[in-house]
Order: sequence, then structure tokens, then C-alpha cells
Amino acid sequence: MKLAVVTTDKAGISTTLVGEQVIEGLRGLGHEVVPVYTDGRAGTPISTKSLSRLPTVCLLEHKTAAILAQVRYSRPACLLSVWTGNVEGYEVPDLLAYAAQFLKPRANGVPVRHVSHSLHTEAKLRELVQRFFRPSVGADILGNMTMHRYGVDPVFQPGENDPDLLVAPMNRVVQGSKNVGLHSEATGRYQLIARQRGFQPRTMFYHAPGFGPEDVKIKADLSVYEFQEQPADRADYVRNAARTGLFLSCSNFESFGIYYLELLCSGAVGVFLDRPWVRTLLPDYPYIVPAGELVSCLLHVRESHAEGRQQILAEIVPGLRETYSIERFCRGLVAETEALLQAGG
Repeated sequence: MKLAVVTTDKAGISTTLVGEQVIEGLRGLGHEVVPVYTDGRAGTPISTKSLSRLPTVCLLEHKTAAILAQVRYSRPACLLSVWTGNVEGYEVPDLLAYAAQFLKPRANGVPVRHVSHSLHTEAKLRELVQRFFRPSVGADILGNMTMHRYGVDPVFQPGENDPDLLVAPMNRVVQGSKNVGLHSEATGRYQLIARQRGFQPRTMFYHAPGFGPEDVKIKADLSVYEFQEQPADRADYVRNAARTGLFLSCSNFESFGIYYLELLCSGAVGVFLDRPWVRTLLPDYPYIVPAGELVSCLLHVRESHAEGRQQILAEIVPGLRETYSIERFCRGLVAETEALLQAGG
């Protein structure tokens, strides 16, 4: 099957990596893929003829309305809208407008369907639809929404995993959902005590281009981090993950959390601030703690790094690879697309 994939190729952001993985995954299944980049290094206006008569997978939920608005000029054969963003980052009216696009099996004459890529996103969207739409309308919308878990690429494998190398799993220096203030405070205290105990801790902060410490003003001690731009090359990104020994997440919420899964599959041991999205993503993970225990948990993981790493690789990672499979995700997208084409006649 020949199909278009709408994505971005902005350097250093997670959606770009999602796009690359999906395009590679679909091609690996034997399909011909036409990438359509809406912004970034090779930006392409959506109104071009590149989508005409092609089954289309849109990995940018905020571009779905624009695609449907341009059907007079570029009508896809069908449109699968995959939500890859952060639900909590949208205002309620925008979320309701998005959901309303799936009230009917067709929007502006185009067969459409929504796909959530995580249980967290699916639960949030369903809760919103059930809360704000009357039952009959909500049932129609929910009937046109589904979920396929996104997955980890098999290229992420354990490496040297330096136990003194801690990664801040954030791609931009902004206050908000990532809790940079709490993260820097915990990191600073951890580094101080770790040095007193004879370790040589370093904390790397790989940020997207244009989102480093020189570009924003936030109330946080950024001196605890060594800053470096996220590599534009995916192979370097994978190598960085394989070098990482530890990571600390203080995020209040995430659109998915794929970066953490990639780090775990690469042999790193992570400590998470206890939040609902973490419990949904990693229900059996041992190092999920309240804010007051972040530093003590990090120190414990550092001091028993070899044992903790072995436990994660033996008891957690096999289940992650089985549950979060990029190949299964891509096969799910193909199955949904084929069903839309069949229903559309």
C-alpha cells in the first residue's frame, strides 16, 4: 500500500523521532511511504497535492483540522489522526473541537478515525468526551476513536551505561510540566551527597536546538547540568542512550513517555516522581517515589547500580518490549487504514 505520513522534521524534538520510526516501520512492512513534513528543515505546506487520493496517517493531531479544511485542493483517500501530543498542554475548547471531528465516520467527505498512542492519552480524551458531550453524541465520537500503544525501536540496546552519568530527560529548558525547578534541586542535592560518598556524578541535559539555557529565564539552578544539543542524527541519539547510567523524571505528565522506555531498554536505571502517568506506563516499576524521596532513591540506585540495572533488564525490560512494540504499532496503523478504505468504498 502507498500512503502519506504527515509529520515534522524539526531537529531534536520527540515528534520528529516518532515520525522517523513510523516511516521506517511502515516501509519495513513493505509499504510505500510519502513523508509530508509540515515544518522543520524540509517544511511542506499541507495544501499541496501530496495527500491527494492517498491514505494518510497524520502524526500531528493539531494539523488534522487543516488537512480536512483543504480537501477541495488535496483530498486524502482516508485520514488516520494519531494523537502524539500532550493532552494536558491543550485548552478544553481545543480538545472538544478536535474530538468533534470524529462525530461521523466521514469529515468533509473523508473517512476519518482517531488513534491514541498511549493509555494515558486515551483515558484523558475519553473522560473529556464523556464529560462534555451528551451521551448519544459522545457514544458516536468514542465509536470512532481507538488506541494502539506506541513502541520502542529494537535498536535501543544496553551499552556501557556509566553509573556516574545521570540524564535529565527533558528536551527544553522551560518551567511547567517537566518540573525543572524540582529536578534541578533534587539533582543538586544528589550530586553533593554522591561526591561526598566518593562518586563522580555528571548530569547531562540534551536539549532541542533553540531551547537551551540561554534562551529562557526560569527560577532554577541550571549550574547542575552539562548542556548539549540533542543530536540531529538518530544513531547518535541511540548511542547517547546506551551510555546513560541513570535518569531522573520529575514530570507531572507526559504525552507518552517514550524517552524513558528507550532509556530503560538501553540499560539505564530511572527514578520517577510518583505521578498517575508513570503508574499507567510502568505499573510494576520499582523506583517511583514521592518528591521527598527522590534524592535518597537516586543515591540508593547509584550505590547498587549493577544490581538495579540487572533487575530492570531481567524483570522490566522484557515486558516493555512485549507491550510497547513499534512493529505492532505500525501494523495497527495499517489495519486501521485498510478498514477506513474498505468502509469508504
